[in-house]
Amino acid sequence: MATETTGLLSQEQTDQLKAAADAAGETAKAAADAAQKQVVDVSDKLVKGKYNLSVLGLLGGVLMILVNLKDVIQHVATLRLNKAVLDAYLITFGYLIAIVNSAETKANMNIAPKTRQTMLYYAKFLCA
Repeated sequence: MATETTGLLSQEQTDQLKAAADAAGETAKAAADAAQKQVVDVSDKLVKGKYNLSVLGLLGGVLMILVNLKDVIQHVATLRLNKAVLDAYLITFGYLIAIVNSAETKANMNIAPKTRQTMLYYAKFLCA
């Protein structure tokens, strides 16, 4: 079995590298197609599914309230009042996030309609 040597690699090694590059190209194309399909599936589920962005925003606001409520209790008990004030602000922020996202869910759970209407009046950038 005689192999020709051209430069640094033999002809057999060159052919193997070309075959490997072709296989890698096909694998990369298949991975890109699969990733594109997943992006489309996730975007469809977010828009049409039961977990749209409004539900996730509402859930995030409620969880933000709960976590910071626990932190307020902890910081007041340890007399770190400056952190307790910051956590109280974060509770208010979580409440506002929950209010903005509540009416846009599929269940139309409008938690505080008057507060939401006032917020959207003064913060026009939220009306997208």
